[in-house]
Amino acid sequence: MKKIDRDQRNRDDRVRDAYSQMQKNKLTRREFLRFASVMGASLTALGLGACQTAATSLPPQATTVPPTSGPLPTAQVIEQTVVVEREVTATPVPTPLGGIKRGGKMVSTFFFDTSRFNDPAIINSYFVSNTLRQVCDFLVRVTPELLVVPALATGWTPSADGKTWTVNLREGVTFNHGKVFNADDVVFTFERLLDPETASGFAGVANYLKPGSIEKVDDYTVNFHADRAVGDFPYHLFDYHAAVLPADWGGDFYTQPYGTGPFTIKSFKPDESITFQARTDYWDKDANGGALPYLDELEIRKYPDDAAYLDAISKGEIHLTGISSATLPKILEMPGVQPLTFQSNGFFNIVLHCNEKPFDDVRMREALKIAVERQKWVDSVELGYAIPGSDQPLSSVYAEAPGIPPTAQDIEQAKALLAEAGYPDGIDITLSFPNDETSTSTATWLAASAAEAGFRITLAPNPEYFNTWLDDWGENIIGLDNWGMRSTPSEYFNIGYASEAAWNETHYKNPDFDANLAAYDAELDPVKRKSLLSDLCTQLKADGGLLTTGHYKVLYAQSAVVKGFKMNPLGFTYYADAWLDQA
Repeated sequence: MKKIDRDQRNRDDRVRDAYSQMQKNKLTRREFLRFASVMGASLTALGLGACQTAATSLPPQATTVPPTSGPLPTAQVIEQTVVVEREVTATPVPTPLGGIKRGGKMVSTFFFDTSRFNDPAIINSYFVSNTLRQVCDFLVRVTPELLVVPALATGWTPSADGKTWTVNLREGVTFNHGKVFNADDVVFTFERLLDPETASGFAGVANYLKPGSIEKVDDYTVNFHADRAVGDFPYHLFDYHAAVLPADWGGDFYTQPYGTGPFTIKSFKPDESITFQARTDYWDKDANGGALPYLDELEIRKYPDDAAYLDAISKGEIHLTGISSATLPKILEMPGVQPLTFQSNGFFNIVLHCNEKPFDDVRMREALKIAVERQKWVDSVELGYAIPGSDQPLSSVYAEAPGIPPTAQDIEQAKALLAEAGYPDGIDITLSFPNDETSTSTATWLAASAAEAGFRITLAPNPEYFNTWLDDWGENIIGLDNWGMRSTPSEYFNIGYASEAAWNETHYKNPDFDANLAAYDAELDPVKRKSLLSDLCTQLKADGGLLTTGHYKVLYAQSAVVKGFKMNPLGFTYYADAWLDQA
């Protein structure tokens, strides 16, 4: 028997065992589906196809909007996707008679950055990556339900020890400049990402891969050789740096915007707009075998301020736009414009340095965590569009999140801990934070909420915050920032909380945590992984340097003529299956 056949049999046995664990209620159906997708297993081939119909959406994070201040009495939430509507209905809008309409130009301002960049390997936000996603494909896609599905890869199989992943590639795909896609492009892309001279963030996410670890087996098969077992490997192929580029790419994306994706770049005005034109030879098809994309063009525009984009959407000049709790009331007044929201795992974080006084004392970290009332942050800063935090990075957006309840306020215990730590009369603290609107509101909330327990917090807005956010700050200084959503819990822990993590902003070092993280990453058994993840979250909550205020929802609005667009909670936008119901 060939090694790949043995690996596939071993993989299928793992999935069958996970199915058995689900039947014993040791895994939820959602957890099982996630595991099967990561393993690259075909549930239909295994006779388990009926399971695939179960998790078509994320579980509800909230079924009602908490009380809000301001004129928002009409806002309602419907399970998931969470929808803000004037009239509450759980029934999706049906496709109009005549079916999907092709053609037209969609205009969006949502989750995009129109700034110039050269190299996809070193971009630093998913806003920029959403340009790439229209032009380039990735080996996999992560669905809005956080399942891994094929894209340029048609399948993947781990070795028995979890250190080698064999990835099968799609045939019959061409880049927009005519080159045929094959394994050479995958090796080129990922070796660049791993090259220290490239300095890509991907190397930190996939820190188990080293230069030279990508092996071309044949024109449509590639092996990824890790230096340790990696249970979440396929998710990392969707990291926003990992857009697949051709082996003949020259090093400047806007000079050579080469990709296998659904659109090409028609025009680009830095910091103003990007216009994408549909490809007529895109490889992907819709559920009925029809050609994608449906649109003729997609334009991304930048507007100077809220007033400008609100005026544009009211006139029908924009089809899709991000909004805020401040602009939501205006959106609610506009006929033909639908406000929506989705629950992300993004969170605001108070940063406590575990290596600097006074927060090198775990009692001080605990005291501040229990000094504040997080529901007040949800209500006053996010106007109800968030869920309170629990001082670890995961909400129930993730199937395997342990469901730790929000940290409760306890003023008397906070005072007692301050006294035990040597501050019976309270303590003066300086809070450094980016001076944007939401960070400023969060800082104001923190100072007011923690005051009764004895934390006297002076606000120090700092426009250069992210130039010093990883440095030592000195005594009695804390920080405030926010994290976007990641594909897997492991990414948060490896990037932000492991002792040697590249973005260890809290300067947290815990050998037990590091050992548990290594065990979690290496474990392929989903039940054991679930237990290890619970341990990691519990450890961070108990002694970590992060105070999470809450996990926010993202508000956006779309014209009633927009159909088919489905926002990914990771912050990624994809327009190949979006269309316009208009003449």
